[in-house]
Amino acid sequence: MEVEVDFASDEVAPKTKEEWDKVFRRAMSITEENVKPMMLSADKESIPRQIMVIQLFTIAVNGLVYHGWSEEDILKRVSLHKFNSEES
Repeated sequence: MEVEVDFASDEVAPKTKEEWDKVFRRAMSITEENVKPMMLSADKESIPRQIMVIQLFTIAVNGLVYHGWSEEDILKRVSLHKFNSEES
């Protein structure tokens, strides 16, 4: 799936699979670092984590739409993932 991604410049944009993998791993690390405190805040306020996940998904989808993704693009991208229930 080809998706346009805006990097600060062509020089910093990943070119190889290894460079892309490094960017995705770092992005996941940053995401996890920031999601954990949000989930703990939700726990403190007795908000079910499922509601927080729905809110995060809503923010993510709205962000993708803002950057020109269609519903079809989003569904194609999500369908590339293997989810835990599919791995058993």
